Amino acid sequence: KALHWKSMLRSFSCSGITTYLKPTIMTPSKRYGTVPGVRVRQRQRLAVAIDTSGSIGQQVLDAFFTEIHRIWRLGVEVTVIECDAAIPEGGVWDYKGRVVREPQGGGGTDFDAPINWANRHQVDGLVYLTDGHGSRSVPSRRRLLWMSTTPLEQFGSQRRFWQPTERVCHLDLDSLQA
Repeated sequence: KALHWKSMLRSFSCSGITTYLKPTIMTPSKRYGTVPGVRVRQRQRLAVAIDTSGSIGQQVLDAFFTEIHRIWRLGVEVTVIECDAAIPEGGVWDYKGRVVREPQGGGGTDFDAPINWANRHQVDGLVYLTDGHGSRSVPSRRRLLWMSTTPLEQFGSQRRFWQPTERVCHLDLDSLQA
């Protein structure tokens, strides 16, 4: 049985956590007994690219943002990247528990702009929510999860937009009704 897309999305978002040291005056150093001590903290930063082309409907966008909200509630720092053929002005924003603006788009799809953005910024991974109909020429230097509303069997070997090292799964539209 295939892993459900919601489980795969949550699993991807919780893996690859970055750790860092945070100084604290509340806990003395175990090694030296001085203040400040340090605590180990974890941080997870994900970029989530949303395909806003004309083939993506409002119902699918609502489902995307519901899942983004669930990931954010797990403590993940989420940066939303709206993109169709290009990233629009103001199309990159930090998700803080609510949708800052209505996604803009309606054109064709080019996967390169969000991948380039993720390659240039310090994120632990990129999740791309799309219907899979677009072009790509740029390799990703980050972990990448593709969530496609189109069944993967419909992509022949010539039309595949993902690389062998990237994770890809089908977003089942029928499960959005539940």
